[in-house]
Amino acid sequence: MRLLTTDQARQLDYSAIYDYQISSKTLMGNAGIHIAKQAMVMTKGIINPQILIICGKGNNGGDGFAAGFELYKKKYSVFIYSFLSSADITDESLIYFNKCIKHKVSIAFGYNLPKIKNLSLIIDGILGIGFKGNLKENIVPWIDYVNQSQSKVLSIDIPSGLNGDSGKPEPIAIKADATTTFGAVKIGMVFRQGPEFCGKIVLCDIGLPKLIKIKLNGLNWNFFSQKKIKRIIHRPKVDAHKYSSGKVLIISGS
Repeated sequence: MRLLTTDQARQLDYSAIYDYQISSKTLMGNAGIHIAKQAMVMTKGIINPQILIICGKGNNGGDGFAAGFELYKKKYSVFIYSFLSSADITDESLIYFNKCIKHKVSIAFGYNLPKIKNLSLIIDGILGIGFKGNLKENIVPWIDYVNQSQSKVLSIDIPSGLNGDSGKPEPIAIKADATTTFGAVKIGMVFRQGPEFCGKIVLCDIGLPKLIKIKLNGLNWNFFSQKKIKRIIHRPKVDAHKYSSGKVLIISGS
């Protein structure tokens, strides 16, 4: 399975929009559909599930609005919290925000923590793969709020606070039960603490170009599962020696 660095993921988005002429509105709408589908999977069997979607400033927030609209169409109870005011929401995010407004989806603004009880699912659209450095002070209480909640958690593209390259929380990150990610899994999702924070990784096809069709700058990363390794590496014969068994190159850290 191909893995991408955060820079390569941005290159993929750029190529989709400018080389392949795929509209960012279409990509965001498709992302919203897949997020909503996973949300429905995670709330299956719950009577009248209540879903909170937290929308940050970037495209993750826009994906959250798109998912909110899709869930509204399916008659789910949806509450959206947007860090941006309505006047500051722009571009494709504004398209799906306006759809939510038109259909009277519940939206609150600002950084005050919600007081909604009995939530079934929280969708994390706070930060995306572009996050690096330490979390801002006004975001930390939201990460704590989500992690201390009793509801299931679904992250969009990558759990907020997790470095998409190193797999390290900076300094804390949302612990998701599942993460919907687009285009390819990011290396930080499988490195270090990445798996602990991502939960089940659901790779979704939102219409981005196939990776075999484009060249991305940087190293090519691939993930090999135990199942695949077992198919490649076989038990040596009893009379095998180092010249008959092939060569292995190991590049390791300190």
